[in-house]
Amino acid sequence: MNVFQRNDHISRLKYCLSFGLVLAGLALLIYYPGLSGPYILDDNENITKNEALAIEEISLTSLRRAMQSNDSGPFKRPLATLTFAFNHYFSDGFENTFAFKFTNLIIHTTNGILVFILTLAIVRVTAAGRRFSSREQLYMAGLVAVLWTVHPIQLTNILYVVQRMNGMSALFVFLGLILFVHGRHHFEDSPTKGLWLMATGLFFGTFLGMASKENAALLPLLAVVIEYSFFQRAELNTYKRVQLHLIYSITLATPMVAFLAYLFVNPEILTAAYEVRHFSMSERLLTETRVLWNYIGLIVLPYTPNLGLFHDDIRISRGLFSPPETVVAICGLAVVLMIAVIKRKQVPVIFFATFWFLAGHLLESSMFGLEIAYEHRNYLPAYGILFAISYFYIWVSRFWNARLRLIVVTGVILTLCFTTWARAHTWKDLYSIAEANVVNHPESPRANELAARISAFEKGDLAAAVRYTIQGLNIAPDEVAFHLNLRLFMALLSSQIDAGMKSSGLRLSNDAGLTFTGLPPGIIATINHNHVQLDYPPSSTNTVESLLGTKPITVHTLASLEGLARCLVEKPDLCRSLAKQILRWHAIATDNPVTTKNYKALLLHNAAELHANTSDYQSALRYIDKATQIRPDILFYRLRKIEYLVKLGNLDEAKLLLESVNKIDPENDIRIFNNRAIIESVRNLYTETKERQIPVIRNHHR
Repeated sequence: MNVFQRNDHISRLKYCLSFGLVLAGLALLIYYPGLSGPYILDDNENITKNEALAIEEISLTSLRRAMQSNDSGPFKRPLATLTFAFNHYFSDGFENTFAFKFTNLIIHTTNGILVFILTLAIVRVTAAGRRFSSREQLYMAGLVAVLWTVHPIQLTNILYVVQRMNGMSALFVFLGLILFVHGRHHFEDSPTKGLWLMATGLFFGTFLGMASKENAALLPLLAVVIEYSFFQRAELNTYKRVQLHLIYSITLATPMVAFLAYLFVNPEILTAAYEVRHFSMSERLLTETRVLWNYIGLIVLPYTPNLGLFHDDIRISRGLFSPPETVVAICGLAVVLMIAVIKRKQVPVIFFATFWFLAGHLLESSMFGLEIAYEHRNYLPAYGILFAISYFYIWVSRFWNARLRLIVVTGVILTLCFTTWARAHTWKDLYSIAEANVVNHPESPRANELAARISAFEKGDLAAAVRYTIQGLNIAPDEVAFHLNLRLFMALLSSQIDAGMKSSGLRLSNDAGLTFTGLPPGIIATINHNHVQLDYPPSSTNTVESLLGTKPITVHTLASLEGLARCLVEKPDLCRSLAKQILRWHAIATDNPVTTKNYKALLLHNAAELHANTSDYQSALRYIDKATQIRPDILFYRLRKIEYLVKLGNLDEAKLLLESVNKIDPENDIRIFNNRAIIESVRNLYTETKERQIPVIRNHHR
């Protein structure tokens, strides 16, 4: 029976609508506890701090500006970014996180319905599916869709707002593949119609999907996996086979050639990422073989303590036998691939599950210098494994009675729903997110870092922040961010203790012994001029400076240095004791030979701001001038340079730079919009300074 037969369209449409409503209700029920939760990690950087998304009217200018405002990936992901702007407009701001996360849930539920349609299309038009009755085919498609939709590994795609990019990309991939399967089925009887449908699905699915996230470039490869898993070519004539091979060659070659061309022009896309990592490309590739098995384990047996926002507690593979599990993982993958290929014709579902899963991970789990593991990377790949599980369940359960089948499938679905609901409940606020992650992954450096920051800045528990930071430092002693964060938290805690002593009228001599409860072992407290000073000997100044000067400056190190600089500017009384060290640490990190030019420019800008904060504009100008030389395309650095030149009275040079800014087309350059406040401020500063100097010049001529 053909899933697309006209006389059955209405009944199937009603079934799909009913199933969609049930699926939507189930998804809303299990995700509701987390839908009002906070933004997390880079949500703020990509959404709330992106001024171009804060549209107040729907116009071509505002929408175009919003679509151009994201820097993620080579294509800037304009479609996904545009939806964030619409969320802001219709929910009156960024504060209402429910609107953003509910939109993600709508996209996810839509994808679940598309999974149902795609699965039904595959089993209805291929030999593997025809082994089942029509009722069993519907049952299987529904089971795959429900398992995929409620599975706890999908949670971050909904509650981690910026992962909408991933969900939207998958939406267009599923749509494209549904058209592809429809066209491939018609190809045998009507080659022209079939080819047009296949080409439309492959082209538009890839194009629109990549406008949300680059993962959609894998759509043609996933289509090939479906072709060689389920469709037969032996009965096709030579001309039809040539047509098929041609369309697959074109659709596979086009993104490959485009990628190689982009890589040729921008070779740093591969190399630059590893400059800020503590692992090499070869080490990442080795580690990913173990990560893939970890993902499979999370999909097949999603045990709550194994799930989490962070998986950086996975040990890096430094060689085939370091750790020994690496070679085991490689051999395991090789065996599975061999079995899948050998048994392709007899058991095509194994071939499909294996190659779909691996193809889905080809970008994010291969050579690119991304972080080692994230659960959201399984959004598409999980479909292949859940398809196979559902297929074999339907096949085996044919021999069971109806009650047993109902008990098993209901038990599995309810278990997944409860696990996802429980995880969603921990996403109700930042502290519960941090606490859950550090409990489930105590060896994760990033989980401890997040818990420390939340404890310090959200809960006000600086002692806990120190404790979590030391835990992170012990796990990753070469990550200088922990050393820097520890200095910040100890300085803030010292000031807090000082304030308590002052309010109680307590004065202590320099040799007074101090003991505090709640601090980790190893923290030493001393009195210096009636001020408490906390130290942690394993994190000495020499250790910090050595790491800053030799190890890669990661994004976490950069954030920690910026945090110290911000504390010195915004809370000088609390961080004044670290002033000289903060400036020196910026200088050492800047001189580090492996610091990337982007990070070096940021560090130079921070140093300039620190000097400007003390009215040392000469030093500030020297640092910002270096930053503009490294990154002349960053308008913000040029504006800061103009400000410092004006402060120093060098109006001629400031005027030249200001004129160069005025020449930038504000309609087509997003930089003008993003910096409009500081541009106006600099212009006013220049005008006011010039007006003040005119009388002085006239008096001089008299």
